Amino acid sequence: RHPAAGAFLRIHGFQPAGAYTEMRAPGNLRLPPIVWPYGYQVRSYAEVNDLASLTQAMDESYQFLPGHHSVSQEQMAEWLPDFDQQGLFMVFSEKNRPVGISRVEMSAERTARNGVPTGYIDGPGISSPHRRLDLYRALLLTGIEYLQAQRATWMELESWGDTQAVLRLYQELGFDILRQVITFQTKLR
Repeated sequence: RHPAAGAFLRIHGFQPAGAYTEMRAPGNLRLPPIVWPYGYQVRSYAEVNDLASLTQAMDESYQFLPGHHSVSQEQMAEWLPDFDQQGLFMVFSEKNRPVGISRVEMSAERTARNGVPTGYIDGPGISSPHRRLDLYRALLLTGIEYLQAQRATWMELESWGDTQAVLRLYQELGFDILRQVITFQTKLR
């Protein structure tokens, strides 16, 4: 929180590695059309119902981003009952390979904290070879549309390690930054 902290770290050889960013948008955003790039499609986990594909999507979609670790099929099986499977969106390539994921749900905890129905978006993830802004955009818009159908008054998004270009995209779609924590790194000699 100290305004000079970033400059201090840079002087000592540290560089920004990513950020945790919490964002919020009103539930009544006017949405542009959802356009999926050619060859890509989205399905909910309720339609897919394949734990191996879900694990692969979760593992690869956030790979190489700060704050993410590999997940096992056992971990996914443990977490799955707590997820809204209709709002667990998976992106598939033209070869029907899972290449993206986003978890969206109405959040009882955030609703209680905010005093109004609040939806939660776990930042969209796209696997490294497919990371394109148009995929992030289509996946986020799909989640927003889902939360609007659930009558969310607010939508809160957590982003872990997304690039500045992705964060700007979210802002262009109507999200404001509530708070941000930047992670710095350096190589040890």
